[in-house]
Amino acid sequence: TRTGSAAAVAVTPTGLPSGVTAGALTIPAAAPMGTLTLTATSTATLGPAMVSIQGGGGSAPLDLVVAGTTGTIDTTFGTGGGVVTVLPSAGATSAVATSVVILEDGSIVVGGSLGATSDTGWAVAHVLSDGTVDTKYMLPTLPSAGEVTSVARGPTSGPLAGTVLVAGSSPQCNILVSKNQATVYVLQVSGAAYDAFNSAGYWCTQYSSGTAAAGAGATSTGDVYVGINQPSGAPFVAHLSSTGTLGGWMFQGLPASLSLVGLAVDPADNAIVTGAYTGDAGASQFFALRYVPKDKGKPDPTFLGGVGPFGSPSGYLYAQCSALDPDSGVYVGGAGTITGETAVLGHVAAGGASDLGGDAGYVTNAFYVEYGLGYQSIAVQGDGRVVGVGSG
Repeated sequence: TRTGSAAAVAVTPTGLPSGVTAGALTIPAAAPMGTLTLTATSTATLGPAMVSIQGGGGSAPLDLVVAGTTGTIDTTFGTGGGVVTVLPSAGATSAVATSVVILEDGSIVVGGSLGATSDTGWAVAHVLSDGTVDTKYMLPTLPSAGEVTSVARGPTSGPLAGTVLVAGSSPQCNILVSKNQATVYVLQVSGAAYDAFNSAGYWCTQYSSGTAAAGAGATSTGDVYVGINQPSGAPFVAHLSSTGTLGGWMFQGLPASLSLVGLAVDPADNAIVTGAYTGDAGASQFFALRYVPKDKGKPDPTFLGGVGPFGSPSGYLYAQCSALDPDSGVYVGGAGTITGETAVLGHVAAGGASDLGGDAGYVTNAFYVEYGLGYQSIAVQGDGRVVGVGSG
């Protein structure tokens, strides 16, 4: 963009990586701006580069990243040809990843569990966008038993802006009897616990043992919602303030035959819970409900009628994961169909209608998986494309 006098300006980049060339550009005297086109060959040097743009007697820096073609592994990520391995504790002999989230700066937070004689329990690792492991996130203060089931980005504004919410099960609030309970941690950008949250950076149910958090999300005002499964009885959603105190109401009234698989907060600060629902006849359906905070825990009647189950019931259908889309709808993934086990995906639009697969309520992939497998985690890109991972 022109910032100087109205004269023709020749624009030239310097410092381009090998294999990257620039098209000729001269901004005419009467034009306010021009477009510089960069082209990379198949053998261009991949990764970040600092380029200087020269023109009109001045210069400006340009952060350039050269990536491979769509669908190829980014070999510049880390030192293992696009793969980074992390053991989040010096005393651990193994670690299992169960959840992952990409932060605003392109870095990645991974949650799971450790396995060792000296170090067990929660595992949380932070990997920078270039694949460098951030050791600040390898925290010895995390629970020494239980496991992480969900990691989620905090809001972009408000008291919890930029935090990471880590949910799962642990005996952190019941150490003497070592009984796992639903637990959620709020971590700061540095990886340290956010002590303003419940004075310790974490909260536990403290209701009964055996509970586990299926997911957690936070609003722009700092409210935190935690979806909780119980060993017996119906799941529920706890409502917490930004300081970790229990709110004046909770989302109750969920079916006892429901197992939550996820919870997320959309840009309008509505909480959406998803799960696997089993009806009276033993057949299963996907499940999704949206709660509007101003209604204090009441289901949104415009979202699937405020009921929850959607799609055709099937004895072979299992919901196992979920993710918001850019338009505030929600995808639910798992395995199912009445003809055999295959990966399946359902979707509820922001307007509240199930819009994949017609009456079935989900679409299937043309490959079979083992019993109860299929999609075990899904994510939605900014352009709306869905990425699913699993086994089969």
